Amino acid sequence: MPGRRSYDAEIGHLQETYRNVLAWDVDPLRDALLRLGAGPALFIGTGGSLAVAELAAHLHQHVGGWPAKVVTPLEFARLPPTFRSGAVLFSAGASHPDAVASLARLATGRFRPAALVTLRDPAELGDLAPPDVLVVGLPSLGIREGFLATNSVLAMMTALVRAYVDDEALPDALPAVDVAFPRVDAERLLVLTTPETAPVATDLETRCAELGLVSVQISDYRNFAHGRHVGLARRIDTTAVLGLVSRPLERLAAATLDVLGAAGFDGVVWKPRWEGPGGVIELTSASIAFAAELARSQGVNPARPGAADFGRRLYHLSLRRLIPKSGDGPVERKLVALAAGGGEGAIRAVYEDAFQVWSKQLRENEFGGVVVDYDGTVCSTGRRRDLPTESTRRALLRLLDAGIVVGIATGRGKSVHHDLRRWVPESRWPQVLLGLYNGGVTLRLDDALPDVSHPSQLMTEVVKRITALPLAFALDIEARTVQVTIGIRPGTFAHIGRLAEIVADALGRHPRLPVKVVTSGHSVDVVPTDTTKVVVAETTAAAAGAPVLAIGDQGDLGGNDFELLAASPWTLTVDRCSADPSRCWYLDTSGRSGPELLEIYLDAVVPTDGRFQLMGPIP
Repeated sequence: MPGRRSYDAEIGHLQETYRNVLAWDVDPLRDALLRLGAGPALFIGTGGSLAVAELAAHLHQHVGGWPAKVVTPLEFARLPPTFRSGAVLFSAGASHPDAVASLARLATGRFRPAALVTLRDPAELGDLAPPDVLVVGLPSLGIREGFLATNSVLAMMTALVRAYVDDEALPDALPAVDVAFPRVDAERLLVLTTPETAPVATDLETRCAELGLVSVQISDYRNFAHGRHVGLARRIDTTAVLGLVSRPLERLAAATLDVLGAAGFDGVVWKPRWEGPGGVIELTSASIAFAAELARSQGVNPARPGAADFGRRLYHLSLRRLIPKSGDGPVERKLVALAAGGGEGAIRAVYEDAFQVWSKQLRENEFGGVVVDYDGTVCSTGRRRDLPTESTRRALLRLLDAGIVVGIATGRGKSVHHDLRRWVPESRWPQVLLGLYNGGVTLRLDDALPDVSHPSQLMTEVVKRITALPLAFALDIEARTVQVTIGIRPGTFAHIGRLAEIVADALGRHPRLPVKVVTSGHSVDVVPTDTTKVVVAETTAAAAGAPVLAIGDQGDLGGNDFELLAASPWTLTVDRCSADPSRCWYLDTSGRSGPELLEIYLDAVVPTDGRFQLMGPIP
């Protein structure tokens, strides 16, 4: 059969691919997965990458201990905004219209953290990769695949297992396929699976369906027992059975398959020699090989089966143009913060009415200054160590040049003071008021920084309690006079929000320390009870002699901008908002976030004689 050898050649490369992946540096992938913070997450895949996404979701749940869901790009496009969920897209080439549409959805900021895992060089993506989406470019395989994904699937699965589990869990070599194949003349193939082997079932169904080799039905062992056996009994002569077995459920699988065998069903068992998630990699290689055997028996070339014209047209349909966007406007963000589901009816009406009243008053108000959070607002969280983009700097400088006072409220300290002096003209420094360490240190940009390197007695006690926590070994703790900052060390699955709760519990036990705990997108800060970013708004308003507009990104309860954005009705968020209908509104309908949305807000500013109003094109 002409050209058939190309698929066989791809199979011949699996061993080499596996060994190469064992030598890869998977730290960037591990870091991306750790950025999910072991919180709830979505894993996006389609075609060959769907099985990869399923394996990732399984590992995320079992290693991280948080719920995970596998979705296709279409499902992802239609999901409503979710409450604090991360997302990872798996796409070998990241060029298909569905992958491009998923990246565009990730750019809205509704799913954080967000990542793309691809075999493509990140430098080639250009504007396709949003600033706050972490792109993990796995090394190129140097193998050109045909119609069915083979080595790319095995490579991404192997890299995932290495990233989530100790490298020693994987043997040095991929074993040769040593399983019996189901009979190739069956019209239907029933694949019984355990939760652990579900990615293998998905991989096999994808191959058989895409080549039209056999109709595949997937069921776990117990769901099959609830009625599906009746339909199977009617087609006993035309159905083959494949039982995928994992060691934790080996007895259940054996009992089920014994019953089916006694009833006369023709079945085989695939049981991996490797324990744990590595068994999925082993059985996926068997799935790849079985697809070749089925194709060979039917005279089908798996690498180049030939696609009909209508198939090519279907493949290239634009998801972004043909699917209406999920709602993501001001009211939708408030409903997400309220965790009120779809928010239809009376609840939605309350927020719609409140927004109309508030937005009208906002435009009528006159301000003398603006206060902005820094990380996540002026600069993206993922690039917080870089200077703000040129367009963001230009938008802020326009306000300073118009005589408007600008306040910066941040959880960071000297690094922000240093960075601002790099791009704000010295003549404008007196107009910039800083609230460093969440307002614990206030000064003007032209002032020298005080020494806060020595922890106070209170902060010393905070450190003492945190270092007594069971997970202290996984934390980076930085203590200063006015603040303790706690980060999660690389290689640790821990959720920032949950870490904040654990820290608050430790500090709240008797005798309760007079401190409060706030979170940013990347750390937990502990500050004295009377420390607040609100002081930045107050000093900015006093300097301007007029009310100020405050803008941040963590406006929900527990976020480090909550107090700032709750202190006045005249507050905006570029990401998360509170459920309060009287303030802290998100003003966009296209899902933009972070510095990009800040620029839109600032572009709407119309200054006059050191004062300004919001008059530009925002909702």
